Amino acid sequence: MKGQYIASEDLRIVLPPFMDTSTNLFVTDTDVVTLTIKKPDNTLLAPAPTAVRDADTDFWIAIIPKADFLAGEWLIKAESDAADTLSQFASLVWGDYLDDMHQASLGRWKVENNQLTLYKDDGVTALRTFDLKDGDGLPSSSQVFERDPV
Repeated sequence: MKGQYIASEDLRIVLPPFMDTSTNLFVTDTDVVTLTIKKPDNTLLAPAPTAVRDADTDFWIAIIPKADFLAGEWLIKAESDAADTLSQFASLVWGDYLDDMHQASLGRWKVENNQLTLYKDDGVTALRTFDLKDGDGLPSSSQVFERDPV
């Protein structure tokens, strides 16, 4: 299951059905799930989104809209109201370095003076700059074997 999301997409929580520990069978039609979600700033998301069972797969799905974006790790605890079930836990990453990678993949890049500059998708704002080096560790812009962040 996906565990990392960019800032421009909703955070999608997907959890498998809960198991009844007394029968070892999945609970697939009678329970209600409650979510407790801790945001990266250590506050709880309130109200938490409603988890809905997918009729075809019995997975539980909840969406946190991108309007609630906060970069970092989101911690999720899911509890079923069915008897004899254990809580489920998930950790999802939203934004942060994944956004940088997404920006770098969309934006332009330029090699100048033995340096590589990656730009955001606006093509103007520098995202990352690297010194380029050849196989001997010397500055190079043509036979590059290594890049070091500036």
